Amino acid sequence: MPASWLTAAVDPQSAAIARAALAHVGECEEPPTSNRGPMVDRWNIDRGAPVGSFWCASFAAAMWAACGAATAGKGLDPSCDALMHWCTVTGRFSLTPTIGAFIFYGIPGDARHVGIVVRTSPYLCTVEGNAAWGGVFTRNGEAVVSRRIAPDSVNILGYGAVRAPAQARAA
Repeated sequence: MPASWLTAAVDPQSAAIARAALAHVGECEEPPTSNRGPMVDRWNIDRGAPVGSFWCASFAAAMWAACGAATAGKGLDPSCDALMHWCTVTGRFSLTPTIGAFIFYGIPGDARHVGIVVRTSPYLCTVEGNAAWGGVFTRNGEAVVSRRIAPDSVNILGYGAVRAPAQARAA
């Protein structure tokens, strides 16, 4: 059954990204705390990172790529900073969340973690790879988890929309 909030009013590609991310909730590192596992290795390799690397950005970019969305590119995708920079220079960076968007966490000048926005109302909900269970913020977790995020969280740097505003109008 489709998610009730992913209605026809949501951009189809953005909805597909949210569904793809949600489908991987519960995927874990194998063995635990190794930054390895069949899917983790696949996401890192597909996005251009060595196996065993932190993988939040590889996961997020892989969800976009699997749904036909542009990304920073293989080799750049595994870096939170490179993804955020790419979103900025392509006009995708925003302070407003949208379904399917990247959500960047960190401190100004240093994106340390990234996930996918899967719901914006009535709660801001994300799916994040290489995340810790229980809502603990870390850049090196162990699974794909779903979270409810406080929209005023001091860790949120901003969002990367699937399409720049001009692209969204043309679609």
